[in-house]
Order: sequence, then structure tokens, then C-alpha cells
Amino acid sequence: MFHEPHWAEGDSSRRERGFRTAVLADVLAPHRLGVRDFGGTRYMVADGKGRTVLADSLDAVWAAAEQLLGRPVDPLA
Repeated sequence: MFHEPHWAEGDSSRRERGFRTAVLADVLAPHRLGVRDFGGTRYMVADGKGRTVLADSLDAVWAAAEQLLGRPVDPLA
């Protein structure tokens, strides 16, 4: 399923995407989740149990995190 790009993703460079991915990794680390770039078009969110979910946008990263954790995730908490 294709999603419209998140407003923050716009026409970003590879460097900007790498920075954004690093910030996402820092935010998700306390939840014991990891995230990395997947082909420059998606994000791969993973837990410590080997489960992964691909996310097409920044919005979808939070949904993927919630799916893996089985509970809501507040990125601002």
C-alpha cells in the first residue's frame, strides 16, 4: 500500500533521510525497537525478537512500533 510522503520527508536527500532515521532510532530505543532505512523508500522497524515491520512513511513508523509492542507509543513522551 502506497502512502503519500510525510510533509517532513518531501524532497529529502540521502543525508537528510539518514539523519531522520538516526533520530527515529534514538526515539524508539527506549522501547527496545530499532529502525533503519530500507532501500531509501521505507523504514524497517524491528524488535529484539526478530520481528520486523516495513513502514512506508514516518506516520507508518509509529503504527509499526505499536504493532510490534502491542500498545500505543507516544513519540513525544
